[in-house]
Amino acid sequence: MISDIDPIETISSLCAQKSLQIDVPDKWLKTPLHYAASRSSTISTLYILQRGAKLEGKDIYGNTALGIALMNKHFNYGIILIQKGADVKIPIYKEFPKRI
Repeated sequence: MISDIDPIETISSLCAQKSLQIDVPDKWLKTPLHYAASRSSTISTLYILQRGAKLEGKDIYGNTALGIALMNKHFNYGIILIQKGADVKIPIYKEFPKRI
């Protein structure tokens, strides 16, 4: 079970590192913004967006942070991402998109 506590203390400590690149993805192509979206971590999200995180980064499934938020039923959080400029026209995938 994911905690409802926003990890802003951890995020702010990591962001204090001068060499930190906020949009470097992990092996699943998830960035800190994807993980914040899965938890609906609003404060952390605003903090990393302020430091230059990109809204449209896609994970291995092709999902953006907005897609992840909506799949997890974090609708209020999704509204915040939309207000910050997230593209509402990008499809949401529950599994790998089919290649044509």
